[in-house]
Amino acid sequence: MVFAAAAAVVAVVLTFSAVAYAWDSLREPESPTPGSPVTQPAALPESCEVQRLPLPDGAVSSFVSGGDRTGRFLVGRSTDAAGVETVLVWRDGDLVTQARMPGAHGSLDDVNSSGDAIGNSVDEAGVNHAYLFRNGTFTELTAPEGATARAIGEQGTVVGGRGPDNQHKPVVWPAGQTESTDLKTDMGTGDAVDVDADGTIAGLLYYPIEPQFGLVWKADGAPTRLPTVPNGVNQAKLLPGSITNGVIAGRLNAADGPPATLDVASGATTLLTEQVGVGVPNSRGWFAGRAGDALALVSPDGRVPLAVPAPGEAARAETLVRTLSEDGGVIGGQVADAAGATQAVRWTCG
Repeated sequence: MVFAAAAAVVAVVLTFSAVAYAWDSLREPESPTPGSPVTQPAALPESCEVQRLPLPDGAVSSFVSGGDRTGRFLVGRSTDAAGVETVLVWRDGDLVTQARMPGAHGSLDDVNSSGDAIGNSVDEAGVNHAYLFRNGTFTELTAPEGATARAIGEQGTVVGGRGPDNQHKPVVWPAGQTESTDLKTDMGTGDAVDVDADGTIAGLLYYPIEPQFGLVWKADGAPTRLPTVPNGVNQAKLLPGSITNGVIAGRLNAADGPPATLDVASGATTLLTEQVGVGVPNSRGWFAGRAGDALALVSPDGRVPLAVPAPGEAARAETLVRTLSEDGGVIGGQVADAAGATQAVRWTCG
């Protein structure tokens, strides 16, 4: 998402002297000298097997929308013939929880390895509401002007944004709290997208002077803009999607840019040069998603095909990979048939 407004740019020009210090605090740091690539703990698995995930009785469509770092938990949603939507939690491939979420068009969007999930729905006025889903109970996470939860950490911290879609401010809900706290940005709008086990938060700002850039907030709340990273002969901006053990995984320059990782402390990077489409990277620099007209798990050293069970069609745009565990052993997504109806699936790789 890129939020831009000509009026905002004009306002910045008129008041630049007043905010020069604020801009300086978030200006782009010098790119670190690239060190060794992020260590690859293991080679790609030899193969991946796919299974259709179990669904509630009467479900006619379903999808996976999130997963935890270990791959043990997946979350998603099903819809029956009457249009009734049910949010779902799977553990080790088994359906363990199903529930009706408050509001409309609700979905669970992330889950941690304890099985605690977060999600979002809208009310009758179209305002977004965020929820924590724990032990079968929904607890609303509040924020001024509407809340959007993006991710939940292992410690229970939730991050996201507040306000209308084109005016988001990044926020955090510390573990055990239901009221949001704004993250310091000085200027601009944006979202927090993930939180590491040590409390470091990764996010995006949609700055009025330039389209967007990635940043992290340390435990003391101070924001630090991410350096540019090598992209061939040029430098590129890494737009974070996740952060694990200090390593950010994301895409370069745009949501469909090349997958890459950045070790925040050392500046070590990986870049996947193979042309890939919609999908997700992990902190190893691996990518699961579309590669041409098929799905695959891809690393800088090779690829493993991801089979699509009949009557699913790999080439359909609705056939997607949505989650990739950190060890590459579990992948979650959906396959679509010729009519576009989707079925939640899980690939296990080894």
